[in-house]
Amino acid sequence: MANFSSISRPAYAWDAVNNQWVPIGIGPHTHSSTDIVTPLTTKGDLYSYGTTPTRFAAGPNGSVLVPDSTTTSGLNWTNSYGFSGGKNTVMNGGFDFWTRGTSFSNPASIYTADRFKVTVNAPTGNYTASQQPAGLNGFRYCLRIQRNAGDTGGQGGFFLGHSWAPEDTIPLQGQTVSYSFYARAGANFSASNSAIGVYLFYGTGNGQQSFASLTNEGTIVSSAFYLTTAWQRFYVTTTIPANATELRMNTSFGPQGTAGTNDYYEITGIQLESGSTPTQFSRYGGSGAAEALACKYYCEKLGGNAYTSYGSGINGTSTTARMHVPFSTKRVPPTASFGPTANFNIWGSSNFNGIALTGISQVTSANDAIIVGATVSSGLTAGYSNILIDDGSNNSYIIVSADF
Repeated sequence: MANFSSISRPAYAWDAVNNQWVPIGIGPHTHSSTDIVTPLTTKGDLYSYGTTPTRFAAGPNGSVLVPDSTTTSGLNWTNSYGFSGGKNTVMNGGFDFWTRGTSFSNPASIYTADRFKVTVNAPTGNYTASQQPAGLNGFRYCLRIQRNAGDTGGQGGFFLGHSWAPEDTIPLQGQTVSYSFYARAGANFSASNSAIGVYLFYGTGNGQQSFASLTNEGTIVSSAFYLTTAWQRFYVTTTIPANATELRMNTSFGPQGTAGTNDYYEITGIQLESGSTPTQFSRYGGSGAAEALACKYYCEKLGGNAYTSYGSGINGTSTTARMHVPFSTKRVPPTASFGPTANFNIWGSSNFNGIALTGISQVTSANDAIIVGATVSSGLTAGYSNILIDDGSNNSYIIVSADF
């Protein structure tokens, strides 16, 4: 039995309400329970191994307790799940990939960074969505939404949108989740109280639109966050309904007055994960390479080199041809965009010098290829094989998009 103050006692129990040890067992207990003093000082503290009671301090929010033989206690706190693939359900939440470009003037419900749409409500204003260096540990880029200097419009709000497919929504059904992000404001950010609004909606269908109502849509987050010119991490906790099969997010701000030189906000590190406390940011795929592949499942840009070979096919007449253009598998048959037309050539077995196109379009589409129709002014031989290539300028490209 333990012996305190020279009095033998059977046992002691910790009284968490009164923050003290109390004796338990049969028999008289005449000495003060304060003979035993706890080393614990903060909620979440633990007792660690030793010859005397030793405080093992609580770790930071979201950390995990792991064995560590190099420490005195044999324990340590770590973000051991910080880079797990699949923890973060927001694809391209670090704004690493920009297939369609890096700067967009007055985007109207179009994709900017991969998987993120930007738009403005009436009255429209002149604004720019662009890739910027983050200047934040762990992140290379951020998205900036900026009202152009001197502009007086946009009071209807500038909106950033993202959507989740059923395969990323259904695993969260009925769970408590945390939605987190990093944001900062420009020196002339004109939103009232430098606030941005964050909204999270759920639906029971398969539409997955960023700026259109979902099937049986309901709101599960509607919060304001107040920015400064320094990076801050914000988060909100909510519960995903048990019947949710799709999600969408909007972040917005309503400008006021006339825009100054730095009327913008920047955002990065967007994460939606299971649990009531946000953990260290992780890419959707867990690594840069896996994130790139995930983004290509939705959108891919073909080209990027002089004389890129896109695919091959057959000449139909002296002025028409069709080609099969393959790419990595997409979630659904994609839609293609091209350009510039004049920088595509057709090489055929009857002509090895290349013939400039006068027209190019998508004929049909499958998950892993499209059929392209092309026209030239003359020079093809019907029935001969051909190759669709860049003309050497490195200006041609094909973007195939399976985004919502």
